Amino acid sequence: METKDPTGRIARWIMFLQQFDFQIKYRKGIDNTAADALSRLPISNKVLTVKNIIPLPQFRDLNPAIPDDLLDLLIYYMRSCNLPPNIGEKEKNLIIEAAPQFKLGEDDNLYIIRKGSKKLRRVIRNKEKDSVISLHHGSALIGHLGIKKTVRMIQRNYYWHGITRSVKEYINNCL
Repeated sequence: METKDPTGRIARWIMFLQQFDFQIKYRKGIDNTAADALSRLPISNKVLTVKNIIPLPQFRDLNPAIPDDLLDLLIYYMRSCNLPPNIGEKEKNLIIEAAPQFKLGEDDNLYIIRKGSKKLRRVIRNKEKDSVISLHHGSALIGHLGIKKTVRMIQRNYYWHGITRSVKEYINNCL
């Protein structure tokens, strides 16, 4: 590859790949039997109309918005396997639906399973949000990261509904 003055990501890839001895050979698609399956799907001439489209079930968001006051009730339910007494039908349904998505840690904190992963993320309450954001945005070791990087760092280990919104508000008010 010949590029005049490569910079950034391309330069890093060039430096990384220079340590290997390899040769790139072109193969026609018909000769490349190991190509990924999606690039070799047979093409159908059948036109889909509204009649022959089967609607898929609507999947609920796996990251439920659980208000802070219900987190204690959810913890009670997970500890005792009984619904808390004296709560409304709406709260009961919300707790029953949400419970399978959470795990209760030995430290009595709730954890949620990250989408597409087995990693658990600690559920953060409203009163803890600012300290978590501060730790990931403005610590002396990290510096003042932007919104996207701060959100990404927080999402590695923590969860609350509306992380991006909370981080935007915090950073916009950051001095």
